Amino acid sequence: MTWNEEIESWLDDDTDDVYDLLWKRVNEIKNNMTARFSNLDRWTWVYKDNCRPPALKRRNSKRGGAYNVTKSCVDTVQAKISKSNPKPTAITSGGSFSEQQRAKKLTKYIEGTFSSENIANTSQQVFKNGAIHDIGAWYIYADPDEERVRIECVPSDELIVDEAEAPYGDPAVVYRVRRVSKRKLKAMFPDKAVDIDDVKSSVFDWRKRILPKGMIEVVEAWAISSLPGSKDGRHVIAIANATLLDEGWDLSMPFVIVTGK
Repeated sequence: MTWNEEIESWLDDDTDDVYDLLWKRVNEIKNNMTARFSNLDRWTWVYKDNCRPPALKRRNSKRGGAYNVTKSCVDTVQAKISKSNPKPTAITSGGSFSEQQRAKKLTKYIEGTFSSENIANTSQQVFKNGAIHDIGAWYIYADPDEERVRIECVPSDELIVDEAEAPYGDPAVVYRVRRVSKRKLKAMFPDKAVDIDDVKSSVFDWRKRILPKGMIEVVEAWAISSLPGSKDGRHVIAIANATLLDEGWDLSMPFVIVTGK
């Protein structure tokens, strides 16, 4: 895997042009991940029965045909593990009456959030992504417009991490590249409407597919603080020709990861 100090320096660039270095870094990592992206498709095909290598085929004596062992195993384990709905509970240890009441209210809030975000169903998809693609993820964020916590399942091919930076599975920088409509982006960043309109449709994956009209690629990057309390973390959202958001980030990564290992 290549290492380019000039591209990596987007973390130290505090100008409005940080988007340029950020995209160069993302594209460099994506080029090094071509084999992984190819495997994502291959694993999906195997699961969906679009292509089954001979080693994955077994004969069904009653039907006289082949059945998909991979799909059967994934669906069976998914049904067993994700059938029970998670229920986090806030508890106190020797807390006062006031603290116990706060814990009860927090538990109700968590239960309401899990219900409104349909965690029971999305957890099954996250688990399936982890089993098929080796990585499944929830993205947890605060929605300022609705003033609530939102939780969504992240497609496996949208998360990008430089594996050289995370040998122990705890990356300090995570990128998410997704396709968003120009209309939505202009509503979110009205002061960047001209820049958003100027972006042309582009190739968005290793297969060289072109984005539909009105959709463009957006990269969102999170860099956690180098040390607790250092407050040098960063959160950037960028399109091909502009930085939409650039702010400090003193929280942990906003993802819950499920792997197939």
